[in-house]
Amino acid sequence: MNLIEDLSRDRIRAAVEGWILVRTDDPEKPIVEIPVIVSPTRSLARRPLPRR
Repeated sequence: MNLIEDLSRDRIRAAVEGWILVRTDDPEKPIVEIPVIVSPTRSLARRPLPRR
């Protein structure tokens, strides 16, 4: 399993909301941490109104 090495807790700490821990069969990396970054994609005020 190859991952970008710069995705460490110290490197991207500011934008991370949480971490997903994945167990692997690799003895060198038994647990892989995947960062969860939450950000709005657009303003709520610009959301289209539902049709009636």
